[in-house]
Amino acid sequence: MKKIVALLLALMLAFVLSACVVEVSEPAETDGVSSILIEDDDDTVETGSTEELSDESSTDDSWREFLKEYEEWADKYIAVVKKYKANPTDLSILTEYTSLITELSDWTTRADDISSSIVDVKDATEFSTELARIAAKIADAAGDL
Repeated sequence: MKKIVALLLALMLAFVLSACVVEVSEPAETDGVSSILIEDDDDTVETGSTEELSDESSTDDSWREFLKEYEEWADKYIAVVKKYKANPTDLSILTEYTSLITELSDWTTRADDISSSIVDVKDATEFSTELARIAAKIADAAGDL
């Protein structure tokens, strides 16, 4: 039963984080300058040329720092899962696990905020790929229970 719960939590984690992935399509070229459209629930806004946006996003690497910190959190989560696997009767693990799961909400919110702020297609692709890799790493660890 515990294995099923752990697997369900890992799958939920992977699902939540995969929902944070930004889907970006290549903008159409017009007269050598392409523009990016950001669709909102209410309307569509043209944000400017990709050349301007690429220059802006290359200086803002906050998403890389987020991924680094998120992977550190994921490593802590995996360590707790391994400790549980080694000794399922240790109640201190439950406290650590609860703390990590509570932090998951914050990580999800931050991932949403960062994914919506990335405007460069290359950066968005790299962010999505790394986020999926970390989620798979977590799911693999939980699946080993």
